[in-house]
Amino acid sequence: MATTAAGFTLVEMAKNISPDGKQMVIAETMVKKMAMLLDIPFFASNDIWAHKSLRQAKIASPSWRGINEYITGSTVLTTDQMDVIGIVEDFAAYDKLWIDRQPNPQQARLGRAKMYIEGMAQEICSAFLYANNKVTPKKPHGIAPRLNATGRYVISQGDASNLTSVYVVSWGENKVYGVYPKTGQSPEGDFLVSMRDLGERVDVSSSAKLIVYEDNFKFEGGLVVEDNRALGRLCNIDNTTASATAFEDNLIKLIDRLEVNDKTVIYMNEALISAARIRMKDKSNVHWTPGQGAGIFGAPVMRFDEIPIRKIDSAILLNTESAVS
Repeated sequence: MATTAAGFTLVEMAKNISPDGKQMVIAETMVKKMAMLLDIPFFASNDIWAHKSLRQAKIASPSWRGINEYITGSTVLTTDQMDVIGIVEDFAAYDKLWIDRQPNPQQARLGRAKMYIEGMAQEICSAFLYANNKVTPKKPHGIAPRLNATGRYVISQGDASNLTSVYVVSWGENKVYGVYPKTGQSPEGDFLVSMRDLGERVDVSSSAKLIVYEDNFKFEGGLVVEDNRALGRLCNIDNTTASATAFEDNLIKLIDRLEVNDKTVIYMNEALISAARIRMKDKSNVHWTPGQGAGIFGAPVMRFDEIPIRKIDSAILLNTESAVS
């Protein structure tokens, strides 16, 4: 049985299992439609439907001493954190006659399946951004509810309506990462998403019947934030009047407060991406740089002070966020 190393993204997992297999089709479809899934490293959980992590609350305080002088050892304090693993599932039924009459039935069925896979990707990304596990216990705890008050890692732009945010995430072990059930490996190897062919059946709606092909789609995963310094939010930005010139100073301040690594990524929706692209036209701009085709599929990747920027559609990264105070 194939296995994957801890901390692989969806695409890396799929490549490890079978570069040309069904898992790669699923992974590529999901990350093309929802960029955040391109970046998240996933690890096996230490429980079946949850993951327990320790968050550092107090660092060690060593002492200076002289020769033959005794000192008292310091203590390190941690807090326990339990993150939930959620299940997203869907079923798809396609008219058997329609599929069978296509020039390439297998390709036609896969094309329909990709629509469901895209929907699943959007649902996962939306939950990872906004789901509040205290309100919706079936969903994992998202990023925004963890950053719901201004402070060191949450800076307000000060606007009052049509609000959106910039999210900065430093992915990695002991930082921010995804988890999947420790017993959830597929027969081919570790993979978070399953696409199961249920064959053909008779679909019944009231007294009417239709012979269909049916597929089942399922994702099992959660989000863990182990280090508060790896997650930041620039909030209360009016998307209708957003100017990169206006919010870039606060973005610089936010980044400087965070623990930045080679996996740090900035997430914006298209309103702020457009503001950044307009800013790049300004000769005085020194922070925003255009992409050079460095994306996994050869796509351009815009950067802010060398940190890559991913676009998440405003249907997911909203322009209607509540004000953060």
